[in-house]
Amino acid sequence: LLRERNERARSAYLWSLYTGIAAGALSLLVLLLFVRNLVQGQRERLGSIAEAFEQEQWFRITLDSIGDAVMATDGDGKVTYLNRVAEKLCGWKSAEAMGLPVETVFRIVNEDTRKTVEDPVAKVRASGAIVGLANHTVLLAKDGAEYPIDDSAAPIRDLKGKMSGVVLVFHDVSEQ
Repeated sequence: LLRERNERARSAYLWSLYTGIAAGALSLLVLLLFVRNLVQGQRERLGSIAEAFEQEQWFRITLDSIGDAVMATDGDGKVTYLNRVAEKLCGWKSAEAMGLPVETVFRIVNEDTRKTVEDPVAKVRASGAIVGLANHTVLLAKDGAEYPIDDSAAPIRDLKGKMSGVVLVFHDVSEQ
């Protein structure tokens, strides 16, 4: 009876030992797969961040290199971007203009009447369509300089088609 009980106890012990080893090995395998997927996800995330940063730099350099002034706003009409030409014409450094209402940075009047011209960003926000300014529009720079300009504004849309901002493109037409 003792030998039979010892044999059953030994058998139960071995069964528990092998089951424990198998469960431990399976747990280790699951843990390794989890860590591998976590590391792979981190690599992909870092790659996406690097790609987004590179694309943003590409667009910034491109917009800084063109001859037209470019200004962008968020959905509330607050300035989010000025390229170098826009900084020069408006008289505002990009860092100063960030977050300000576009009407503060982009002040325009009719050349003849000197009355304030309707803000093209407000027009785009209201209509959702591309708009252009009427002729004889003057930009009043922060330093008091005045530039006759031609411009257009267009909505910036997110992936769902919702307007997330406005881009304003303008240039000095003094020579014309």
